[in-house]
Order: sequence, then C-alpha cells, then structure tokens
Amino acid sequence: MKNVLIIGNGFDLDLGLPTRYSDFANSDFWPHVDRGPDGRFVFSIANDEEYHALPLYLDKRSKTDNWFDLEESILDYATKEVSGLANDLYSAKNDIDYYHELQSKLCDYLIDVQRNTPINTKALAGDILRAVLDNGYFDNIFSFNYTDLNYLAKQLGISQTIKYTHVHGKLSDRSIILGVNESNLKDEYDEFHKSTSEFYQSNNLSQALDEANEVIFYGLSFGSIDFDYFANFFISLNDKLIPEKEKKHISIFTKDNVSEKDIKKRLRKAGINQMQLHSNCYLEYVYSGTSTNALDKFYKRLKDNSKKAHNRALHALGSIV
Repeated sequence: MKNVLIIGNGFDLDLGLPTRYSDFANSDFWPHVDRGPDGRFVFSIANDEEYHALPLYLDKRSKTDNWFDLEESILDYATKEVSGLANDLYSAKNDIDYYHELQSKLCDYLIDVQRNTPINTKALAGDILRAVLDNGYFDNIFSFNYTDLNYLAKQLGISQTIKYTHVHGKLSDRSIILGVNESNLKDEYDEFHKSTSEFYQSNNLSQALDEANEVIFYGLSFGSIDFDYFANFFISLNDKLIPEKEKKHISIFTKDNVSEKDIKKRLRKAGINQMQLHSNCYLEYVYSGTSTNALDKFYKRLKDNSKKAHNRALHALGSIV
C-alpha cells in the first residue's frame, strides 16, 4: 500500500505562520526600489502612457490584487506587460537582477518567520500530520512550501524524523525556487522559469500519485502555476472508467466552502469534469476550520488501514493457525 501526502501553503497558514506572498510584500523584507541598478527610475512616462519595470509592477499588484500571487504576477509581467514596453524605458537585465534579489529577500523573510513565529499546536494541520505518520504507509510526502517540515513537527511535539521531498527547494540551504513553469517567455526572461534554477531537481510525484491508494492534499489552492504538477493525475481520473476496487481515496483539505468552490472552479477551467472525477475516485473536501463527518471518516479510514492494524490482523491470523 502506497499513500501520498502533499502539503501547500495552507498547511503553514493553519499553523499560524504568515507565509502568504502578501505577508512578504507588506513586510520590511520586501525589496522596495525607487531607482533601477543603472540609476534610472523604474517608472517612466512616454507618449502619455505608463511603462512599468518589474519592481513597480509587483508593488502595484501586491497593493491592488485581492489575492496576491507573486509567481502568477511574475508570469503576467513577463508574458503580457513586457510586450507593451518600449525598449528604451526598461532593461531586462535590471528585471532579472531584481528577480534574484526578490528571491533572496523572500528566503530571508521566511527564515525569520519560521524562527520567530509561535506555532499553533492545536491546528488541524498538526493533527493530520500525526494521523499520516501513525498510518505508516505514507512513504511519499511532498511539500510545496519552503519551510522545514521536521522543524515544524518538533514544535508540534512530533519526535519522529519525517522523510519528505521539497518540490521547490528549502530554506535550510537557501535553495528556494521562485518563478513560473514552462511558458513562452522572451529569451531574456528565461531565468524566470523554475526549471532554469540551479536548484531545480526531478522528483517522483507523478509516479507516486499514479501508484497511490490514498492521496491527501492539504492547503493547496491548485493555482495555475502549480497545477501542472497534478494535471496528468486528474486527467487520468477523467479519461477512463475505473473499477470500484481500484478507486483511490482523495482528500482535499481546504479552509471552507468558499475555498472549496474556488478549487472546483480551477479544476473545471483546467478541463477536469467534476462529475466524472467523483465517479472514478472517492473524493472528499474537508474543511480545516470545523469538525465534520468527513473528517471523522478520514481519521477512521487511516486508522483502520494503518500498518499497525494490518500487523495486528496478521498476528491474530497467525495465532489461529
């Protein structure tokens, strides 16, 4: 039996860590820039039109977006905004320099957050992590966060060392990867691609999802930047009729009914038929803010299908024989 746990930023937020991109943008770590490295202002007026360099564009988005997603904003800038800029009013090199500074400052910010923010030890995220570890079959744990899961686990009173994979790098060695997935960017903005980073590494996420009996998503918004990692998995659940005995249990832990609807909307936009999805797997949305029947069923299933339960059953069978 192979099970998979995938955690996103909602996991850290549930523990009380201010790890939203908007938290970073509102902190003293955010690299505000008034002039570019060459001494020119990052904001210029020409022909009565506004032209934005990357620092100003991101600063503006952080103040106006209802939900500020730094990576999606970088993608929008490189694919849409740049095409409308006059070459003499901006420098791609300056944008790249600022992008690297932004990545470094984000790392500094999250290290400070991890070190100095008290953990909410009563958060559901901690209980789910314990249930996963007690199950004994979650050999594949993937984190889309930069924070140290073992460090957080110790704050929760969990002494067990957790073996897991950082998909986008980690704070401990400053290998964090900020950027976009494969996109049609101008050559001078190629460094915005995550795969261009020296820290980018392959992982077995796709294979693990394909082989899993139980899949848990905790705190992922399924935004456009990260959905590429799960697209084939959900498409495969839509493309064929899956026998009852082969159906996977998929639990999506999210904040509330509003965030559940947002996730469903994003899946639909990605071409995932919700009715077909429910027909081909046991899919449940579980809210992190309230105790529900779905949560009780989840705990019971993980306990009944745990390695300890199976060992007890084998021991009892051996005693009878």
